[in-house]
Amino acid sequence: MRRFLAGLGLGLTLLSQGVSAEKLLPGDTTDRAPKYAAFRSLLLDAISKKDANFFRTRSQGAKVSFGLPTTLDEQFNLDDPNDRFWKIVSRMVNLGGTYQDGTREDPAGYVQYPYVSTRFPEKYDPFTHVAVVGREVNVRAEPSPDSKVVGTVSYEILEQLDHGQDWRQVKVSDKVTGYINSEYVYGPTDYRMILSNAKGRWMIELFIEGD
Repeated sequence: MRRFLAGLGLGLTLLSQGVSAEKLLPGDTTDRAPKYAAFRSLLLDAISKKDANFFRTRSQGAKVSFGLPTTLDEQFNLDDPNDRFWKIVSRMVNLGGTYQDGTREDPAGYVQYPYVSTRFPEKYDPFTHVAVVGREVNVRAEPSPDSKVVGTVSYEILEQLDHGQDWRQVKVSDKVTGYINSEYVYGPTDYRMILSNAKGRWMIELFIEGD
């Protein structure tokens, strides 16, 4: 349960408006995890090769839904190289993760992807705020790559007004709202993955979205 709750947990610069907001800067501390470097290489290789068997083996017993117990195979089509799973897992790992130190009850600690899900400030509502995961990202007047640019943002935390598949509407100031391509936005309740070292073997413990 502790790790599940941890799955929920960086100024805005509008060139034309001069508005500032809190930033969530990217970072990766997974290199602090004991004996994780070798597994990370395996993980990246499996993502690159879209190795379904790797993820089947490493996700046995993982929590992947809020309903009845299920598996990654029941949530995704792992054998399809074009399935959305591969984009989701690649994006999470490439954004960077966080190593959480162990405790007396759980001495090994764990790794969680992406960094947004562990470092999102608690003072922001995770259902109504998101983090920009890029530098000088365009904010557009309409959800179109041809629409007017109303400003740029870099790693800011913004209020989300609407969540579409390709675009997210955000509030950048009291007077300005706009749209950011979904590739450059990540929320703390979007997909996150937790891995733990179970008896010397790194395993996926959680792969889930929502709350």
